[in-house]
Amino acid sequence: MSVTTTARRAAAAAVLTAAAVTLGVTAPASAAPAVDRSLPTQVRDGLDQLRTDAGDSLQARLAVSAIETGARTKVSGTYAQFAYMAPTFGCSAGVTLTAASGAGGAVGANTGAGQIRFQAAPAYTGYAIGSGLNVAWLNVNTGASGVTPLDGVTEYNLPSLARVVDSGPGNIVAALWGTVTYPAATCFVAPTVGLFNVEPAPPPPPA
Repeated sequence: MSVTTTARRAAAAAVLTAAAVTLGVTAPASAAPAVDRSLPTQVRDGLDQLRTDAGDSLQARLAVSAIETGARTKVSGTYAQFAYMAPTFGCSAGVTLTAASGAGGAVGANTGAGQIRFQAAPAYTGYAIGSGLNVAWLNVNTGASGVTPLDGVTEYNLPSLARVVDSGPGNIVAALWGTVTYPAATCFVAPTVGLFNVEPAPPPPPA
């Protein structure tokens, strides 16, 4: 095993350990999580689907745990977008996640009504050559959810670290995690969570 591979595995392990401690995820993948009956039915159903999508991936389960915490926050009436950089290892740079939502196609680049565009913004000098970033999201109003890789590409066929998803209108809780590869470094990104709003399409003008 090469020194580079060993260093990358150590960095990935450090990310998972730090995220697990921060989010309090200690149960094994096979353990059934307790159902929070205080959450609306559609939110519980959406979280159940995300847990199924997460499978045995510890990174994905950490992200779902963060989304569940965010869903409780959103249901309680508070609201905040991604307010801090995701903890990263391997490249000494943080990563933030921004989102633009579309209402009638008028808001946010490349988004339409009921869509949201997630964009990762690493604080690292240079261009990315590979994206292993993922976003798990949950619409707390409808229960719609999904796990989406940020695998968009630019006109130069390089990773854009962005993706548009069809979330439907509502309040969206989303978590980011994964890796970003640069020519001389790889960023291992621990899960971070934020809350966003997607507006419905405006009503048609009167005849």
